[in-house]
Amino acid sequence: MKPRVIVIDDDKITEDICAEFLEEISESVDFFNNPVDALKSAKLNPFNIAIVFMDHNFKNKSGDIVAYGSDYISDFKKLNDTIKVIMISGDKSDETLRKWFIAKADNCIFKGDDCWSKVVESSRDALREFEIRENLSKRRSKLLVPEPIKLMNMVGRSMELEKACDMLIKAAPTKHTVLILGETGTGKELSAKGVHKLSERKGKFMEINCGQYNNNDTTLEAELFGTEKGKFTDVSNTIGLIEAANEGTLFLDEIHNMPMRVQQKLLRFLEDRSYRKSGSTDIKKSTARIVCAGNSKLKDLVSSGDFMPDLYYRINRICVELPDLNSRKEDIEVLAYHFLKKFGEDREILISENAIKFLKNQDWKGNVRDLANILARVTTLVSEDLITVEHLKECGDFEEKPFEKFHELESRHELEKKLLIIKSWELSNGSRTKGGDLLGIS
Repeated sequence: MKPRVIVIDDDKITEDICAEFLEEISESVDFFNNPVDALKSAKLNPFNIAIVFMDHNFKNKSGDIVAYGSDYISDFKKLNDTIKVIMISGDKSDETLRKWFIAKADNCIFKGDDCWSKVVESSRDALREFEIRENLSKRRSKLLVPEPIKLMNMVGRSMELEKACDMLIKAAPTKHTVLILGETGTGKELSAKGVHKLSERKGKFMEINCGQYNNNDTTLEAELFGTEKGKFTDVSNTIGLIEAANEGTLFLDEIHNMPMRVQQKLLRFLEDRSYRKSGSTDIKKSTARIVCAGNSKLKDLVSSGDFMPDLYYRINRICVELPDLNSRKEDIEVLAYHFLKKFGEDREILISENAIKFLKNQDWKGNVRDLANILARVTTLVSEDLITVEHLKECGDFEEKPFEKFHELESRHELEKKLLIIKSWELSNGSRTKGGDLLGIS
């Protein structure tokens, strides 16, 4: 968006001189002889206006004052509070200054010998601030998370992740079993919780990792279906997760590790929602919605006979595959700032562009969880508020790639100086004068 400068003055000489000086530094300079017409024009697109120069008073053909520029400052500020409004007038009276001060003008310039150099200087300052705001705005919009991803409480901007989240959102209100496929650290558990939340089911969200049980162990069966003390068993009465998750959601992680005996019992439950506790002959019912997670091995296990085809087809009614981090590396910057904010607590931590490039060049076997662990370590071990490639290398075991070396283009001094300038600009709400005072420079 190109910055625009507006000059409001009924003096033709002012217009001519402003045209000579301002058009060298701004591509768009518009002139008006009264504030009413200028305001109408500004309303058409207020967000590209960087600065408004305005005379103190405006007269009719008879020489009578019909309007004061200070009365219109708030009108311009209401359109866009980042617009700089500067008085440019030949009236040097205290009353004039008082009016513009009360109306919160950004500056006052009196017509005279050095007037036009001040106009150029203040214009350059305002245009620089406009450019900074534009860059920050673009950066923030770049880091904004699309609504489907946000609804699933995930972080990223990639089309692959948005597509997966959109499918999960559509599946959530249904009664169908959902199968979530993905590598470790891609967010399968987070996705399952998102499905439960958006389903608005009244029951609890329960979860179990099938990979932590031995194939010959009956513990997983007992955990899922519960136990009952009977004639042939000496176990105590327990409530299984399927019963505990009635009217809710049961998440079965690493279902590809589920023993065949438990697979058979789960298949019967999915067919008619009935089951028996271990050691019991009584038939019980549950409305628990099953959400499963596995990896790419699942299809191979079906082919080898280690996973029941009927169960696979039953849990595969709706299948969503989560992309790994290596296939959505454009999300790394969004994720990096998310984790720096999360783990940095009250610290405001930035990360250099080369550090982002360095992270994008890595192979992420642990995916998002791996990235989160690295940045958690960085925020703990690094005291600086700007993370560089050197910091990342100190805190992570990265593979050095011979075909591409990463160097910080800026020296540490330059990086620290940039950080100070950014912080002073934010603390002074964009005022170069106040920002300079904070830094101790002009």
